[in-house]
Parts: sequence; structure tokens; C-alpha cells
Amino acid sequence: MRAKDRLDIFLETGDDPDSEEKFFQGRLLIHRDSPINGGVYLGGAVREAIVVDDTKFDQEVFLRVYREATEVLTQLIRNQQNLDSFFPRLLEIVNRALKLSVEKTEEIVIRYLTGEEQKISLGVFLHEGYGVCRHQSLLTAYIIEKAILEKRIFGRVSVDRNFIAGLGGHSWVRFTDPSGRVTVIDTTLKYIGDVHGCNVQNPWDYCRPEEIKK
Repeated sequence: MRAKDRLDIFLETGDDPDSEEKFFQGRLLIHRDSPINGGVYLGGAVREAIVVDDTKFDQEVFLRVYREATEVLTQLIRNQQNLDSFFPRLLEIVNRALKLSVEKTEEIVIRYLTGEEQKISLGVFLHEGYGVCRHQSLLTAYIIEKAILEKRIFGRVSVDRNFIAGLGGHSWVRFTDPSGRVTVIDTTLKYIGDVHGCNVQNPWDYCRPEEIKK
């Protein structure tokens, strides 16, 4: 699918435009409710195809951040604290690992990529220390997903995104606990809370189309 077509669908649906296309260059596409580790994430426009895979040559940079997060999680559990205490700490860890910078991110893309939609590891951005919402969301979701697989956390995690006219596109993490409670973790805008909180202090509209209040 051409980049322009993907962007058009993204603007119309507010969801991942490639949800019906399951693979990109041999990797499972990362979209809402899909697995994170081992997959590839495409942006709404022509940009890098970000691979999340902690089994490749740059696995140590992934695991270093993950170990930092799990050390914090283990300590909180020992202190009988819950995920409401962990998520703000995770937000801090990810923001240290991937400092927010549009300019630095563009420099990285130009330096490493020569064409449209080339695959590039999220580890490259971790090595450089910079990213934007899509990179920060992927790292946050990767950490949570790995903790779920290791039974440190119970629930489901997803990288969600949408487009708001006049503001542009944005990516964030959505965590659903075993009771069905949904928590938005927006590492970039530093928001942790409910999907319906946008009229209070929520800096974005995080609702999925089926959740929009009539």
C-alpha cells in the first residue's frame, strides 16, 4: 500500500491503516492490540518502519532499559505498591532513555535511512538517546509486554494512535488490567489516566472509535 493511501485511511479511521495487512517485509505489523516484540511499526506518512526486537544485535540496549524498569517494579511490589505507582516511574525511565526531540529524530532518520519505509531498529534510537511519540510508546509497550510475558504484570498492552485535525497524529500506550480497567500511558505528553479524561487534564483524545461517548 502506498504511503499516501495509508495516510488517507489513517485520517478517516483514527486506527492503524495497515490492520488488514498483517506483515511488512517479513515482520508482523504492530497495530492496536497486536504483539510488540518482534514486530514492525509503520507511521501514518512516509517515514521509518520501526522494528522492535530484543533478540537481535542491539538486544543489550533493550534489555538494559527493561532491567531498570523491572528493578523498580520489584521494589514497588516488595513495598506492597501497585501499578499506579509503577507507571509514573516507567514514564520517567522511558523519557530518560529516549529524550523527546523532533529535530534529533529527523537527524537520525536522515543519517540511517536513504529511502521510504526502510526498516530501522528501535535500538538505533535507544543508542542515540532520542525519539518522538512513536518511539517512546513502542519502548513503553515493549517493557510492559515483556513484564506480562514474565508474569510480573497481569493484563494486556497495546500501542494506540489517532489523528486530530489541527493537531496531527499521536501514539500512546493503552494498558488493560484483568478487571477490564483501561489506563492510558502517554509517555510523550506525560499523562497517565482514563481514556475519557480529555475534558479535565487529559492532553489528547485517547478514545477508540467505539468508546466515543454519544
